[in-house]
Amino acid sequence: MYNNPNQPPQPPYGQPPFQQGAQPPYGQPPFQGQQPPYGQPPYAADGIPPIYSTPAPRKKSHKKLWITLGIIAGILVLGCGAIGTFAFKIGSQVAAPVIALTSYYEALKTQDYAQAYTYLDPQSLTVQGQTVTPTIYGAAEASVDKQFGPVTSYKLSNPQIQSDTATITVNETRNQPRTITYILKRIGNEWKISGINNGTGLPTTGG
Repeated sequence: MYNNPNQPPQPPYGQPPFQQGAQPPYGQPPFQGQQPPYGQPPYAADGIPPIYSTPAPRKKSHKKLWITLGIIAGILVLGCGAIGTFAFKIGSQVAAPVIALTSYYEALKTQDYAQAYTYLDPQSLTVQGQTVTPTIYGAAEASVDKQFGPVTSYKLSNPQIQSDTATITVNETRNQPRTITYILKRIGNEWKISGINNGTGLPTTGG
């Protein structure tokens, strides 16, 4: 027997001959020259279907989001800066007369009457009808310390600031505690004591 080149190839021994449209056994690739049924992927030579990979989804750009957040952050920084400037200005107005009166009392604690005098406004104060001078003021404060005892501590409270004037209450700790109300006036860039209410021998508002 010889092989006829015009005759289709014969299947291996024990297998049925190839028929047009016949399906191969389960798990075996299609017969040579046969297309797989519609909707089924073609098989490789080893019978394993090919694996298809899907492209990764494109990442969304967050550029607009970051720009928006940056603008909001800038507005907040500017707003906080304006608030901080306003708070600093208000704080400075309150702090200046409080610092002046605190410095005055620190001088009284050491009975440094000459230093304490520098925090007064002599043009607005009198002692028993006389214009306040360093000598008159020193004698008046020495008399107060002798009568009530020297200042050992003090507490400032209730500062009320109105433009160029301020009113502050001081609770003195002496042998006999006292409460004094001070009136301060801004003269140039400094705050000076222009009125003292209550206290024998202490300066009083002039006029």
